[in-house]
Order: sequence, then C-alpha cells, then structure tokens
Amino acid sequence: MVNPERIAKGMYWDRAWSLVEGCAYVSPGCDNCWSAAQAHMRAGQNNEKIRARYEGLTTPDGRWNGRIRFLHDNIDLPLRIKKPTVFAIWNDLFHESVADISVINALGVMAEASQHTFLILTKRPERMKEIMTYDTVAADVWLGTSTGIDGSPLVWPLPNVWLGVTAENQEQADKRIPLLLQIPAAVRFVSVEPMLSAVNLTQAMYGTNPKGINWFGFTDGFGYEALLHWVVCGSESGPGRRQADIEWIRNLRDQCIAANVPFFLKQMEIGGKVVKMPELDGQVWNQFPEVDDEQ
Repeated sequence: MVNPERIAKGMYWDRAWSLVEGCAYVSPGCDNCWSAAQAHMRAGQNNEKIRARYEGLTTPDGRWNGRIRFLHDNIDLPLRIKKPTVFAIWNDLFHESVADISVINALGVMAEASQHTFLILTKRPERMKEIMTYDTVAADVWLGTSTGIDGSPLVWPLPNVWLGVTAENQEQADKRIPLLLQIPAAVRFVSVEPMLSAVNLTQAMYGTNPKGINWFGFTDGFGYEALLHWVVCGSESGPGRRQADIEWIRNLRDQCIAANVPFFLKQMEIGGKVVKMPELDGQVWNQFPEVDDEQ
C-alpha cells in the first residue's frame, strides 16, 4: 500500500497533502511541535513565495499563534495524480478556523479521487464529529461529484478516508477516542505520538456489537468487534524530546495483539538516539489495517 522505502523511514503515508498552514496549542503533545518550528524557519526565507505561505503564523519564539491559512491553490492536488497514493493531510483540517465549506470541498476531492487513500489526523475530534455527522454533509460533498474518478459509485462514509485522533497520554485518549468512535468512518485510527505516558486503549478497542441482522430482523448474536482499526505509536523526536518508556510501548503493542488491531511502531529512542522503525522484541511492527484491494 505505502512505498516500502518510506515505511523504512517511519512514514506510513506516501505524500503530504498540505491544505492548512498554521495551528494553535491544544494539549501537551503540542509542546515541541516540529511543524511550527519548520513554519517559523520558512517564514524567514528569502524566497518570497515560501515566505508568504508561512509568515504571520508563529510567535517570535517559534510557536503557532492561532492563525491559519487554507491553501486553496492546493485543493486539486490529488486530482492531478493518477497513481494510487496514500495522502496524509496537513495540518489539522478540523481546526476551528477552517471554514466548513473548505472542509466539504476537500472531502469532495477525496470522494472524486477514489483511487487514493486519505489519512485525516486531528486533535479536535469535536469539530470532526460536528462536520462528519452533520445531516447534509454527504449531500454537500456530492453536489459536484456523482462518481469517483474511476467511475465507482459514491458511498458514505467515504471508503478511502481514514479518520484518526492523536492521544499522546491517557487524558487525551479518554477525551478524544470516545468522540472518534461516534463518527462513521471506513477506518478509525489512533496516533499515540508523541507518547508521553502509558496509554490503555482496551476499552476503546473492544465493543459488543451485533454480528448481523437475519431475515426476521433479529441479530444473529453478539460478539467482540474492534472499534479501532489501527494504532500508530512513536516516541518524541527533536530538541527537548520527552522519552517514552519502552514498557509503555510494549504494553500498547500487547493490547493491540490481544484485540487483533494492527500496530505500527514508527520510532523509539534507543541508547539516546531516536530510531525509525525499530525492532521491539525481535520484530519490526509495520502493520496496517486490511482494506479492499482497490483502495
């Protein structure tokens, strides 16, 4: 699905689709935001085009100041790429200052570019839920899009869109994941990165759901079904990084094994150095959810 060379570098996506520049602090996972640091650096570039994209979005000490800039000129990027690609959307599409119509337009592109897979990760699941469960959003998305680019009929939730939340510690997991589980999605995932504490996802991973409805309208039985479809984990990197205890990572991996949820260990500090795609207990954990071949 994703280029193996990129996976080896700890990247579980093929390409970034930059739609939003700028952000705002929401939780401890934002303390050492690499994206803010990069934007702050690029705002001082001599290149006028680069400078215009990033200037005015950060504080003097290199943190997001709360302003955002939606990159309308980049909205059609996936439509210009024919080869099936896994896109990670940057930055937070569900930031409160991103207009509803901009989110809907982006979803329309995702619907039309059905050969691609889109990963939307947010620290703002309240807004994600508000938009993705709003009664008319699906209709709004379809206004100019009757079929996917490959001629496939459109369905909701979009089968090529994966929705995820960041849960850097137990507090944020307890706040964000219950909201994620209320949102219809082909794939739901959690990014425990940067991992700042032990995180227990057991309650979120399991759900007692009907296995099916028979001809008489009754369920054929109840069983355990994973409510989360994927877990990504990684320690913090960069200056001032906060180290993740290997036992936190191991425990999270064990939770995923027990629930039959794919686990992707992106990076981990070993001997004072952050290692991409490290071995944990003799294995590289680069698992992905199973999806239909066409996605």
